[in-house]
Amino acid sequence: MTTAEYERARAAGLPYQQWLALPPGRYEVRLVARERGLVQQGGASLPVEVPDLKDKKLTMSGVFLSTASPGAPATTETVSHRFKRGASLSFQFYVYNAALDAEGHGDVVLQAQVWSAGKATAASPVQPVRLQQKDGAPVPETNVMALEGLGPGAYELRVVVQDRKAGAMTFRKVPFTID
Repeated sequence: MTTAEYERARAAGLPYQQWLALPPGRYEVRLVARERGLVQQGGASLPVEVPDLKDKKLTMSGVFLSTASPGAPATTETVSHRFKRGASLSFQFYVYNAALDAEGHGDVVLQAQVWSAGKATAASPVQPVRLQQKDGAPVPETNVMALEGLGPGAYELRVVVQDRKAGAMTFRKVPFTID
């Protein structure tokens, strides 16, 4: 790495993306990194669920988290799920199999909820899911929820998606920690 690349990696992490076709099911993604010429290495793992889209029922992907503290660059927190107080939690996911009318329009909404100790502590307003596509592929839904007012501790982000046309609902939850 050049000095500039190293400083950028220290500030924002090392982005890594790998595309792999998998059948529906639960998986654990593991990544190990080692510095060339040294014995030191590090690793991380993350559970991933690949939804079954064949049954044509409303479903969603896992939820991917990232954050940006005021004045700091955005960093992906998909493994550690640790955030600083006052940061904004950005999240991204895909919605699959929404009921669409003849013009291709759906009526799908989402609400993000923050839970702690089994109780909802914050919730976003209910808002529409855009259901956009680009070149025939779904575009992820991206949203932000402020963590202001939440103290240090363990939390859970729940993203609830409701398809009003189909009368269906699904959700995903992701644990995270505020330092």
